[in-house]
Amino acid sequence: MLSAAQLNFISKNTDTNFRARRLADRSKRQGLTMHRKSVYLITSPPNKKLVFIHFSRQYETIFRNYLAAQVKLNHLVMGDQWQIDRSNLFILIPYLGRGFGSPDPSSLQKVIRKLGQINKPSRLGIFNPPRYMADLVELNKPLSRLTLTNLERLTKEMMRLKTVVSLGAGILDPAFSNFTELNGQIYLVDLDNFGSEINLDYEVGFLMADVDVEFRKTLVSCYSNSKKLVFTPCYWIGYISRLATILIDLIRSQQRLNDYELSICQKIESISSYLLKTRW
Repeated sequence: MLSAAQLNFISKNTDTNFRARRLADRSKRQGLTMHRKSVYLITSPPNKKLVFIHFSRQYETIFRNYLAAQVKLNHLVMGDQWQIDRSNLFILIPYLGRGFGSPDPSSLQKVIRKLGQINKPSRLGIFNPPRYMADLVELNKPLSRLTLTNLERLTKEMMRLKTVVSLGAGILDPAFSNFTELNGQIYLVDLDNFGSEINLDYEVGFLMADVDVEFRKTLVSCYSNSKKLVFTPCYWIGYISRLATILIDLIRSQQRLNDYELSICQKIESISSYLLKTRW
């Protein structure tokens, strides 16, 4: 149920005869009234669609990420059409459609190009990978020691690579489903982890692991053909980071963990072999 404050904010910025439907955000999936945010699809006559987001005070940083993205990515998120209540952490934005489903080479190429348009390097620096690996270890849940040990070892090897890279605005965990296509234009539909100092190769590595494991498709040629470069350390840090987030999610379902873990083990071993051959 929407609160009086939420209803008032929405009705002021759209038709008073709107309809609201709670979307399956993380809070709803976990059976919580509010976790990071609650998200509603708002429909008002004559079938205009908007998305209403209410952010938790505990996660006000995510609200600020959205505000930063509105400024930095205005034309990519229709930021000039947003309505914002800073005191209550409310945002009302245009509905751009559902995120991509199963990827194909064409849509993946478009998403990679969009990441490149967003991530315009502003400075050189050492990219600090997220804490996904540490979060996985701290969960201390049943995982085969082979998976966890190899992933931990591989991550530590990558962390030791103090390579100076180009940093710019981007998305820390650009899963493929966070993008959609509308009228031939690629848009972001989830801006939770927008940041100003992210490496493009890391983003693409994260995205490719998402496709590789979550969708069980290998479309690496889409990246190598779209940009002439070697798969850099930051690419593999991104790839490994996505493997860690997938394992964290799978822990909640032992059956899904059984289905995916062998595939992830194999990918970790193939990455290890690759890095050994390249002598990184």
